[in-house]
Amino acid sequence: MDPPATTGAAHELEVARVLDETADARSFVLAVPPSLREIFHYQAGQFLTFELAIDGRTLRRCYSMSSAPEVDAEIKFTVKRVAEGPASNWFNEQVRAGTHLRVLAPAGRFVLNNSAAPILFFAGGSGITPIISLIKSSFARTDRRMTLLYANRNRGSVIFYDELEELARSHPGRFTVGHHFDGVAGVLGPQPISALANSTAQADVYICGPGPFMALVESTLTEAGYDRARIFVERFVSPSLEVDTAGDTTSGVACAMTVRFGGVLHQLEARPDETILQAARRVGIEAPSACEQGICGTCLAKLVSGKAVMRSNELLTESEVSKGLILTCQAVASSARLEVEY
Repeated sequence: MDPPATTGAAHELEVARVLDETADARSFVLAVPPSLREIFHYQAGQFLTFELAIDGRTLRRCYSMSSAPEVDAEIKFTVKRVAEGPASNWFNEQVRAGTHLRVLAPAGRFVLNNSAAPILFFAGGSGITPIISLIKSSFARTDRRMTLLYANRNRGSVIFYDELEELARSHPGRFTVGHHFDGVAGVLGPQPISALANSTAQADVYICGPGPFMALVESTLTEAGYDRARIFVERFVSPSLEVDTAGDTTSGVACAMTVRFGGVLHQLEARPDETILQAARRVGIEAPSACEQGICGTCLAKLVSGKAVMRSNELLTESEVSKGLILTCQAVASSARLEVEY
């Protein structure tokens, strides 16, 4: 898969409106000026990365868009408040219409594939955000049948409840919504997942939610024989762990590195203690990045020659790695020379 089209530069956007979704979740509508509309063109399922100055720290946080470009004239993203989460609480408490935010261009690979197969969506909590974007886009672009299983604590914590119900009423026979409430039925187990998968043959699967929820859905489907190539998972750091993470400090080797970025070749010396992304930035290359924890895929590049090892990889499949794809925010050189292409 090709690296996402994005840029490392942040742009200032104004919040046009704030919408209360639930007691602990809000949506934010962004005003995008004409001069930035091309940069902020996006696909359903993608996310935005925000540069935030909070309590003397500079944080980067990724939030998925809940709008869909085919049906929504404005960009909207949704943030659920998390206990002790500095960014999510700041958004829910401090951001108002008129607030200016520093935002990177849209990125992400959790997008609709070119298929006519039915789709199974599994969402947990705020994981519904990119999934409702995909649902709306699929209605606008395709004739695919869709089924959603959405897990929450209770009815009051369901984000977009009315919108989802209206979509189901408006498209009988094509879109079905099933809600699971932990407070009523207990924590979601494998049985409802298996039953849904067995009822829909040859479906593509899209999963987003808390880490344990995604792991359960993915393992249940693969154990049932589902083709992993048809399972698409959006992985972000769990909101309950919304902190800056230093990550693995595995060292590489000193390396003569060639970086191809924007069609231009750059020659540089990478240090043993820095990732490919850090080395590129040090010499002024504005390489794309977002989460910088090996999860979002914004920093994706291809290893043309040489060797590198990734400190962490929560995104790329073995097949993609074998083809030379690397997450440059996690990759350190393991050969004396290498070439990377963004």
